[in-house]
Amino acid sequence: MLSSYWHCEKRDKCPGRLTQKADQNPMLTASYNHEPDENKNKQEIFITNLKRQIREDPMPIGKIFRSELINRYTNEPDAVCTLPQFYQIKNSLYRTKNENCPPLPKSIEQVTIEVNRKWRLSLRGEDFTMIDNNSLRYLAFDTLESLKMLCSCEHIFADGTFRSSPKPFTQLYSIHIESSMLNGTIPVIYSLLPNKFKNTYLGWKEQYYASAKDDPISIKALYQQTCALAFIPTSSIDDIWCNITDAFDNLPGVQVFFDYVTDTWVDNDSLYPRKL
Repeated sequence: MLSSYWHCEKRDKCPGRLTQKADQNPMLTASYNHEPDENKNKQEIFITNLKRQIREDPMPIGKIFRSELINRYTNEPDAVCTLPQFYQIKNSLYRTKNENCPPLPKSIEQVTIEVNRKWRLSLRGEDFTMIDNNSLRYLAFDTLESLKMLCSCEHIFADGTFRSSPKPFTQLYSIHIESSMLNGTIPVIYSLLPNKFKNTYLGWKEQYYASAKDDPISIKALYQQTCALAFIPTSSIDDIWCNITDAFDNLPGVQVFFDYVTDTWVDNDSLYPRKL
């Protein structure tokens, strides 16, 4: 039978002891010689609950802290003033957060996100790693939803920052779009670059375009494949156009585009003949 033993943290001055066997209630085996510190006990319970939530919940640490603080205020409003502030315990909380994280890389060559696939997944289980280039080590992150938002915008904003870039990368490069809801811009693509050389930017751009070209729901891919109809034999246009419409029929509002191309270029009685 598994047993647990506790002693007073002031054991050099207090003989207090507890013993617990299996799931039974703890039993006092030696009495304490002082009153308990209620405030300190509540602080320990508060911190313990915080760390448990941090281990189980992927939410940001600050948000977990605020949630637990509100919960404690709801149940014991008078006890909140005795609880530690975030800046006083944040280092301990972040160490708890990092318990299940891989060690930080010391060089570009040590950066890998393949060891455990969960580090590539969003909270929805979607792989958000768009580019993982090994020859010249850089990464790019986005999601299907962010790409849709990017394709729906007329204006985009791109910028790089060096101070906020996580080591060992040199630059955090991001692309933003306008958001009417937030009355500002929001990031839709993040990239970690090893330097700020022109060739790195060009390589990143070319690889991103190549990735987008292979994306079956990309608006750019739809445009490219539709334009390619002009360069194939006229006898194959019907079959290829049917394949294109089948591949992209899930894009919002795409039927208007399909009807336009069909009526203008593809049908036998279209506005412009297949052969000019």
